[in-house]
Amino acid sequence: MLGMSTGNVVLIGGLTAGANAVNIQTAATTALEIESHGIVSLPKQSYVEAYMDNGGSNYSVSATTWTKVPFDTTVTDVQGDFDTTNNRFTAPEDGKYLCQVKINITGLSDQQGCHIRFYRNGAVLPPSVTHRMSGTSYVSVSFNCVIDCDAGDYLECWIWGETDFSITHGRDQTSVWFAKIA
Repeated sequence: MLGMSTGNVVLIGGLTAGANAVNIQTAATTALEIESHGIVSLPKQSYVEAYMDNGGSNYSVSATTWTKVPFDTTVTDVQGDFDTTNNRFTAPEDGKYLCQVKINITGLSDQQGCHIRFYRNGAVLPPSVTHRMSGTSYVSVSFNCVIDCDAGDYLECWIWGETDFSITHGRDQTSVWFAKIA
């Protein structure tokens, strides 16, 4: 790359180029890297994966009550954007964020429904997902959307059901992801 075969050269400020990559750094932290094969990496880009452990127990939800899903354990949190105390993601900067949730539900009866939605700064956001049970087993409901956020906006996931039900605990059961995409 740039006719170089070994070592790195500082081109401008924190920009370095070497045989295998171009890196842009701020305060000695790589902010962007372009690999020799063209893959662009943003190692400091906001990304969160969290799940509901709830002390190893399922979480009970009362009928016809919007309830915030208590995601209390993080798996990955690149920028420290997720607060497990208040179960919310806070956008570190303006942009578009891909938000995805998977919730396993038990206790709904045949033909009973549930709704899942995201809230921004305490206000309901469209769209939402609705699921109606077929049978009396458990169901896994997934939902994703892109949400415009300003720096400091917070996002939460809420759920509602026609009857009492439980959210199944565990990483493979009830998880949420947030990633800045633009």
